Parts: sequence; C-alpha cells; structure tokens
Amino acid sequence: GDVVVEELYKYKFGIPEQAEDVDVALGGFGDQAHATLLKLVAGLDETIYTLDYDFKSSAPGKFLGRADKRGAKVAVYIGENELNQGVVMVKNLTNKEQVFVPVSDVVSTVRQFLG
Repeated sequence: GDVVVEELYKYKFGIPEQAEDVDVALGGFGDQAHATLLKLVAGLDETIYTLDYDFKSSAPGKFLGRADKRGAKVAVYIGENELNQGVVMVKNLTNKEQVFVPVSDVVSTVRQFLG
C-alpha cells in the first residue's frame, strides 16, 4: 500500500528518510480534521517555518512518534475529540508542553513555542 509507494518514490527521486530542520509537523485523524489542517498549513505557510504535513490519518500517539522521529520541534494535531471540542492540540516536542487552542490561535501558539 502506501508504504510501498513511499519507498518506490524515495528510491526513484532520492528523497531522504527524514526531513531536516522541520519546525512544525501537522497531522490528524479523519477527513474533516485534514480539511482543517490544510487551512492551517496555508496560514503557517506564510511564516518562516519549515512544515511537514502527515497525510496518514492516525491516532495522536502514532503521529507524535513520527513527528518526533522527523525531528519536528512542534506538533499540531486534530482528531475527532479535538474537532468535537473546537480545538487543536499544539505540542512543543522539545519541552513536552502541550496545549489545546482554538484554530484561530494555532499560528500564534506555534510562534510562541518556537520563539
């Protein structure tokens, strides 16, 4: 499935195993979460930060593990619970501080975490 395609793509185009200097990793669970995340990507794309968007829908633990493995400094995650509560999880992967903020506050929270 997805893993085979990813490996073939890496082989053909020489894409490294891990993105370097990733500032913000974004991910979520479900179509509605990913629609919201794409809006956040557009907002964060106007910043100086390097973004890594995880297209795989996954539980928070798996996503955070992948984000940490990629070397991200901050993780932004939306799951079903977050959607129902109208918030987004933003986690500083350096000091492990985690907050839940409205979508409108994500960019400012990321900026605060990255200094």
